[in-house]
Amino acid sequence: MSAFFLAFIAFLALFTLTSCSDDNALESIKQKRIINIGVLDSIPPLNYRNENGEIDGFEIKLARKIAKDLLGDESRANLIALPLQNPYADERFAPLESGEVDMIIATLVKTKHAQERVDFAAPYMRVAISVVGRNSQPSGIQSLFNAPVIIKKDAVSEEYFRENYPQIEVRSYETIPECFDALVADKSAYFAGLNAIAFAWMRQNPEFTISIPVLGDEYELAPAVKKGNKSLLKWLNKEIATLKKDGFFMQTYEASLLPYYGKELKPQNILP
Repeated sequence: MSAFFLAFIAFLALFTLTSCSDDNALESIKQKRIINIGVLDSIPPLNYRNENGEIDGFEIKLARKIAKDLLGDESRANLIALPLQNPYADERFAPLESGEVDMIIATLVKTKHAQERVDFAAPYMRVAISVVGRNSQPSGIQSLFNAPVIIKKDAVSEEYFRENYPQIEVRSYETIPECFDALVADKSAYFAGLNAIAFAWMRQNPEFTISIPVLGDEYELAPAVKKGNKSLLKWLNKEIATLKKDGFFMQTYEASLLPYYGKELKPQNILP
């Protein structure tokens, strides 16, 4: 028997084991009776700590609903707060690839680069880049040429400005809270980030306004699973379709997002 043939058999066996392991993800969760979901807890109204210190928000309600529909009880969701540092960078995928979590629902933008690392389910939200400035500041894209723009490091807004407006001064920070702290401190600056975050913060800070409602293309936020976890991905896509049909997203918008957005950001602008 040739060495080439033996090597081929070994590769085929390894591939089969890996495929079976990945395709068995859904059954494994059912047997464990627990689903580990990576989330964030510092970007309201999508995710935050409430007055009791519990993780709450639109994404958290979705995570618990998934656990309830899959395992019969929302308490079966083991919510693991991911580090806030660089939640948009490659490090966010490590818990999936290591098996620490079964899926991530953590304001993940479905970009081409991200799709090379993980498998995305159907989206639960549509977002765009918005720009926040003070009420006294001019609005429109031209105003950004004369003032610094604060952005979250490794976010889609950083890529957008780098590719479309390299002449605009951009200041990047590690976390969203740091971005808003910098915006408050610098009276000449603007902030550019996802509208789902920008509109909520603006309404809680009345001295600020939305200077540019939409900048660039629309993006999708979606749950992510490990590459190759086909059974879990298939179930998740069906679940999101059912939740959309049954009105879950609208109900959760009214309970979790409407108090933050008011009439500024309507459900038809962000819901799938």
